[in-house]
Amino acid sequence: MKAFKVDQWLMGAVALLVFIAMRATAQSASDGIEVFNPAGALVASVYADDANESAGAVYSIKTPDLANPNPPGPTVLIEPGGNLQTGPFSDIFGIPGGQIPFLSFSSDEDPLGSPFGTSGVTFLVEDQEFYDMTQYLNPNLASEGWTARFFSDRETTVPDTGSTALLLSITVAGLALFRRKAS
Repeated sequence: MKAFKVDQWLMGAVALLVFIAMRATAQSASDGIEVFNPAGALVASVYADDANESAGAVYSIKTPDLANPNPPGPTVLIEPGGNLQTGPFSDIFGIPGGQIPFLSFSSDEDPLGSPFGTSGVTFLVEDQEFYDMTQYLNPNLASEGWTARFFSDRETTVPDTGSTALLLSITVAGLALFRRKAS
């Protein structure tokens, strides 16, 4: 009975440590692309945050099998109150031209079309939390129910999986060592 109480306490402590570790190692993401399989599970993603964004940088999910080999033109988000002629333009997402096709975005005041090209551009006022990107997915995946979305200027946290996995494995090893000494 005593071992059961110790195990209960220890499992509670492990759960608390994992929760604290995930919050401590979370990264903030203001812009990103997420791809979901037909079951709704997140299978690929790329994120950028305001603190680490570089002017003109392109953020990509570097899995060419996900991308539409004949994509439509890029989508350009216009800041609320802006216009098609002068912007200000917020984000561009789609598939950049002239390279292996990747689902990509470029953020924060990028010049119109660069490096995504200017053919077939869709302009949208940035007034939503998420924007559908499924048209940029490989058509075979899209027909199977895969989806993709882009989000902009959304404050969210993304767990740093490497640090979380390391902390969890150390905790499990400590638990195993403690159980071994208790026996």
